[in-house]
Amino acid sequence: MNRVRKQVLMSLSSGAKSFWELINGVDTSIFELVKCLDALISAGVVRLRGGIFELARPEERMFSAETRCECCKGTGTSIKSFESVYKKYCELVKGRPLPVVGSGYKYEYDQGIIFEDDVIRRVAFMHARGDLNDSEIIVVGDDDLMSVAIAATGLAKRILVLEIDERLVNFINKVATAENFPLEAEEYDVRERLPTGMRGGFDVFVTDPLETVVGFELFLSRCAEALKPYGAGFFGLTRVELPLARWQLFEKFLLDMNFVITDILKDFSSYAHGIENPLEGIKDILSTYDKKHLEFFEKMKLEQEIMRVKPKEPWYKSSFFRVELVGEVRPKHIGRISGDVYTEA
Repeated sequence: MNRVRKQVLMSLSSGAKSFWELINGVDTSIFELVKCLDALISAGVVRLRGGIFELARPEERMFSAETRCECCKGTGTSIKSFESVYKKYCELVKGRPLPVVGSGYKYEYDQGIIFEDDVIRRVAFMHARGDLNDSEIIVVGDDDLMSVAIAATGLAKRILVLEIDERLVNFINKVATAENFPLEAEEYDVRERLPTGMRGGFDVFVTDPLETVVGFELFLSRCAEALKPYGAGFFGLTRVELPLARWQLFEKFLLDMNFVITDILKDFSSYAHGIENPLEGIKDILSTYDKKHLEFFEKMKLEQEIMRVKPKEPWYKSSFFRVELVGEVRPKHIGRISGDVYTEA
C-alpha cells in the first residue's frame, strides 16, 4: 500500500471529507491525489456523494490522529513577539495592488498573496535564525510585500526589492517614503541579467520562485548572485503543485550552487486565492506542468461534484525553506534568458 493511499484512508477514517479537506490531509501533489482518488473510487473503496468523499468499506478504516498544534497553525513559530509589527503591517498594506487575472486560469506573473499573519510568521522565523538584525536584504518578487513587513521591524539595515509589476514597485516606494524606511523597489524582469551594482552585496535574499524548472533556476540564480559569501536565503515551495521528483531536482540544483538546506518548514504559508477561486487554482496547477494532468482531471468529471462543497480553510500552502551558502556562490544562470518561464516546455 503506497503512502498516498494510506494517507487518504487515514483521513477518511476520521470522517467524510471534501476534496479541499483531503488536500490538507494528504502530503502529495494535486495530480497524485486525483489519481489516487480515481483508483479508490473505481475499486469501490471510496465513494463520492454530494461533493463529499467517504469510506465505502469499513474494513479499510485506519488509525488516524490530529497532531497539528492549533496555537501556531502547525508551523512551530509564534508571532506573539511581533504583534506590533503585525498590526503596523496590516495598516501599511491596505490598498495594496491585487493580483491581476491573466489568460485562462492563471494570474499575471503567477502572482499570489499569503495571509498577513503568515507574512509575519516568515519574518519571525528569519529573525530567529539571525538573518534580520543589521542585514542587507534583497527581495526578488514581492507579491506578499515581505519587504514592508521586514522594514516595519526596524531591524534590517537595507532592503531592496526587484519586482516585475510596476504597481507593486510604486506601492512599495510610496510606503517606504511615507514611513522613512530603508527600503526601495525597482522594476525588474528575472529573465534579465542582474544589474552589476547588486552582485555580491547582500547578506540575505527572500523570494517565492516560479515552480517551473527554468523559473526556479532563474529566481534562485539571481538571488544567489546578489549574495555575499556565506549569505543565507529564504523561499517557498509547494507540494500541492510539485511531485517529490521535482523537489529532488531543485535540491540538487541548490547543492550545485553551493547552498545547503538548513530548514524546511512544512505548510508554513497559506494563500488566499485557494479560498477565493478554488477550481481555477486547481486547473492552473494541473495545466502548468503537463496538459495531460488537466485532461485526466476533466475526464474524471470531478469539477461539478467537488464544487458542491466550497473550501472552509486554505488548502494551497507552501513550505518555507532556508538555505545558506557554503563559501562562494556558483549561480547557474548569469546572462539574459529569453522565452516563457511560467509553463514547462
